[in-house]
Formats: sequence, structure tokens, C-alpha cells
Amino acid sequence: MTTDEKLAVIAGNLRAADELSEKYESYVSGAVFELVRLSLAFDSAEDALNMARLVIPNGERTALAHFCRCYCRYAEALPQTFPLPEYSENGDTVMIPEIARLENAVNELNARGMKLECVYGDSFSSCAESVEYGHAHFALMPMTDPGDGRLRSFDRLRERFGLKIHRVLSIREDDGGIYSYQLCALGFPDVSREDMTRFSFTADVNSCAMAYLEGVRVFGASVITADVSSGEVSRVCAVLEVSGLDENDLSGLIMYLGADADLTVDGYYAEMK
Repeated sequence: MTTDEKLAVIAGNLRAADELSEKYESYVSGAVFELVRLSLAFDSAEDALNMARLVIPNGERTALAHFCRCYCRYAEALPQTFPLPEYSENGDTVMIPEIARLENAVNELNARGMKLECVYGDSFSSCAESVEYGHAHFALMPMTDPGDGRLRSFDRLRERFGLKIHRVLSIREDDGGIYSYQLCALGFPDVSREDMTRFSFTADVNSCAMAYLEGVRVFGASVITADVSSGEVSRVCAVLEVSGLDENDLSGLIMYLGADADLTVDGYYAEMK
């Protein structure tokens, strides 16, 4: 067989793979639609999901994602996405240690219309604790820097005090590097005030972590960053691009991410650059 003949065979196989892929999507969509019609008789999304698990092959995350998306398009009562936002009696106060770079970040947030009033604490830990106890609305902490990338120690600090990410600001500093800061508070932000572009979560999953992440594409989301720790149970820490997702797709995405996984939503926020 000549090189040209081999190339022709390979090209034919690739075309056949594309056709099979399109047929797969059609078969899955049709089967899932019928499955959703049956599941709407149940009183809750969890009951519907339990029924779907009976027929969706174990580990088939794409079909499960299609089911969650379709279910949230037709269900009369959507699964709850986020609780009502929590408000602080101290208004739009933000606690930071006395660090010039953080003060510059607050000034930049104010230039974008936030109107935050700085209150100073002794450390990042004391600032986060003040927010936890209601003495301030926000705490501002570093998120990434050019040398170390994602600063997980600050993520752990935020989690320790039960805070969620409300905004992320990225700034090019005088040294030419891009530094990001996370504005954190209790509860979730008022999503009616601004279009949210990022969804950050941590999940312990029993299935293949890569298949788990691949399923988010069904909802129109894409993976921006992902850290995966593999084991009997894989831990996935990821940030998704969710611009343009409507309430139905967002509900379906959360339903999917929480299916057969211990899910913690770390933030649903607008990224400011």
C-alpha cells in the first residue's frame, strides 16, 4: 500500500469517526429526552437522578450531563442554585492587612464601581475571621501570582472560614507580572447585580476525573483551570468559564457536578481584568 493509499484510508476512518460521533449524540439526546419525560413524574431532582442512574451506564458522564441539562429545561421546579445573598451590617467594608499591593487592588475595585471602604487587620487570618463574625463584609486575599500560580494556601484559608469568592481582580503590577486577588464574603453574591463569568468548585469524585470534567461541555461551559489529585476518590479543584449560561443550564450544571460527587461550590463570580 502506497503512502497516498494509506492517507486515503486514514482520512476515511476519520470521516467515519465523525459520523459515528454525530450519531452517538443523536442517540443519546433522544434516549435522554425520553428518560426525562419519565423522570418528571417524580417529586424531586434527586429522585429523577436516581431513576436515571438505573439505565445510564456507570461512568458514562456525558449521558448523565445530557440528562441533567434536559431535566432542568423541562422540570417545573428547578433545583436550587444559590441561596439568597448574605448582607453585612457593616456595608461594603473590606478587611485587609496593611499591604500596599492590596490597597492598590482595593483602589482598582473602587475604580470599577465597587465603592469599598478599607478596614485593616493584623493578618489575612484575622481579616477572614472578622468577615466570618460579621465585623466586615469582605476580605481581600491574593489568588495567583506570576511565580507560584494558584496560591492554594489562601484557598484553604478562605475555606476554613466558610467564605465564597465574590469577585476576582487581575492587575499587571510594576514588575510586569499579573497578580490576581479574590474578594471573599459569606454566602454568594447578588447575581442580579452583575453578569457572572466564572464558577469555581471542589469535588471528590468516584468516577474518572477527566470524564467528570469533560461533561461540563454539554452545558456550554469550559474548563479554565483544573487540579486533579487521583486516588480511590479523586479530588478535582476547577474553575469553569460559564459566560452566557442561563438559569436552567446553571441549575443543570450544578445538578451534574453534584451527581455521585461530594461537591463544594467555592465561588460564582465576575472576573475583572
